[in-house]
Amino acid sequence: MKAKQLPNTWREQYQSVIYLALPILFAHVIEALVPWINTLMAAHISQDALAATGLVNPIFVNFMGFCWGAVTSIGIICAHKVGSERTRQLGTIMKTGLVFSALLSVPVMFIFTQVQPWLLKADQDPVIVALAQAYFNGLLIGVFADIAKFSIFQFAIALNKPRVPLIGNIASIPLLIFFNDALVWGRYGLPELGILGIGLGTAITYWLVFLGMLFYIYRAEPFRTYLQRRFNWQLIGHYLREQFKLGAPIGAMFLIEITFFTVMAIFMGWIGAQALAAHQITMQWMMLTLVIAFGFAEAVIIMVGKASGAKNVHLIKRVMLVGVIFSMGVMIWISLSYWLVPRLFIGVDLDLSAPENQAIILLAIKFLAICGIFQLLDSLRIIISGVLRGLKDTQYPMWIAVISFWVIALPIGYWFAFEFNWYGVGLWWALVIASLASNLMQGLRLWGHIKKQQIS
Repeated sequence: MKAKQLPNTWREQYQSVIYLALPILFAHVIEALVPWINTLMAAHISQDALAATGLVNPIFVNFMGFCWGAVTSIGIICAHKVGSERTRQLGTIMKTGLVFSALLSVPVMFIFTQVQPWLLKADQDPVIVALAQAYFNGLLIGVFADIAKFSIFQFAIALNKPRVPLIGNIASIPLLIFFNDALVWGRYGLPELGILGIGLGTAITYWLVFLGMLFYIYRAEPFRTYLQRRFNWQLIGHYLREQFKLGAPIGAMFLIEITFFTVMAIFMGWIGAQALAAHQITMQWMMLTLVIAFGFAEAVIIMVGKASGAKNVHLIKRVMLVGVIFSMGVMIWISLSYWLVPRLFIGVDLDLSAPENQAIILLAIKFLAICGIFQLLDSLRIIISGVLRGLKDTQYPMWIAVISFWVIALPIGYWFAFEFNWYGVGLWWALVIASLASNLMQGLRLWGHIKKQQIS
């Protein structure tokens, strides 16, 4: 893509953001169905198998989340190359990304083999732990394929081809259902493996989708033009270092946020079972709806990367504004629905007429109201963080996440909850304060970047 082909008018910029963001958004929503389907399958095996997924899912997301965050560096680097019209090395960057994926997968696979002794030391039920380890034994085979297909995802969206990973993710759902069903229950001549079959079926699905996407990009334009060029072995060390330097802070930022919400859930548990239940209902909807902001942020990252590569400061500002308008515009409607019809959301999980649920419902209404404010602010934080990443500034947002969540939200939340006796409401208000602080710090950092680019 040449600099003159970058979107210039407001209409072109709106269309470009939507063209990238919607397929990315749908791809992430479909990807989120994988653990949901696996949990449903486990529930049909036994209650112990269902409980085991409660251990597997957060551990899997934490460690794989770091890897997914790390390989987003591939999209950032490729976007800068496209924007600056230096595209000859795109194939080398993508191939190096596969090497990077392999390096990331080795420690994660080792960790997944060691889950059982760690969980036993944490005083978990030995029967459930054994099932969780069996699940991981199947999953670990697909670790590399899962990371590698996400690296292809990044390569594709940098080249304005977001439908490639979307189609891959759509294809994964029937494959997942087929292999899980076959391996759990021993159908179609395959062995009956129980919960191991869920992990193995998921791993096989990851491999088939990865190989299908890899086959496609080696045969279809514009990918083939770049990938068929000779691999520059002299640059592999350079791009591995750059991918790790850019990607590790993104992965770490993901871990920082996920572990914070784990601690927040522990605090809710200290307050009581009703507070924890109401918190889980609120978190369920927050995690689902914030996918929208993340989808727009990924589009913003790629477009800002291209604009930065082309040294087009005016376009960087406009892309950020378009991302904010779309993301916060959607979040306004979601927040309004939290405020006006909260029982509509709560009713998905609870019987609204049951007397024993009334205390939880009242708490969930309060949590959703504050969550609506938090999501508005957090959608802005996610977009600004995306702009900074597009400018190859990934370490600063990571440290801001440390400060906002762990230095600001954690002590203030504890203080509000247990000293002021605001309990769960206090924890959620602490999140709002932290998001305000994060937006301020990131906004100042972004302003500094824009001023520097204008001067240069």
